[in-house]
Amino acid sequence: MTESEIESVEDEIGPFPEYFRAWLLSLPSKSEVSDETASELWRKFGHIFFTTEMFLQANLVLADSKEWFIETEWSEFEPGDYMAIGGDGCGNYYIVDPDDEESPVHLLSHDPVGIEEGYETVQQYCEAVSRTINGDD
Repeated sequence: MTESEIESVEDEIGPFPEYFRAWLLSLPSKSEVSDETASELWRKFGHIFFTTEMFLQANLVLADSKEWFIETEWSEFEPGDYMAIGGDGCGNYYIVDPDDEESPVHLLSHDPVGIEEGYETVQQYCEAVSRTINGDD
């Protein structure tokens, strides 16, 4: 993503954690990723958000997800406190606390409803994706 693309997303959903923001700037564009690498990324991570549209759409869904948690053990979950940074390809989203540089990456699941740990930190998520893109994994 470019600086202007990141700024347009941040204007809509708020600032990314700094590490994640810097990582986005280092990513190749979706068209620069080989089909083989794209398949491997999909298999391991689902959707990697390479575009402003992907970020905006996922975060619109996240903002409306509070109703998923009514009458569940997760009823206190506040989706507005989180930002979707990726998706597993099945309608579930990787989410982070954008105010926490060391935020864990959670997997927000809609079926069954719940929140699972994905990665201990946003840095681990980014590094795992980068290793796959670079063929180091």
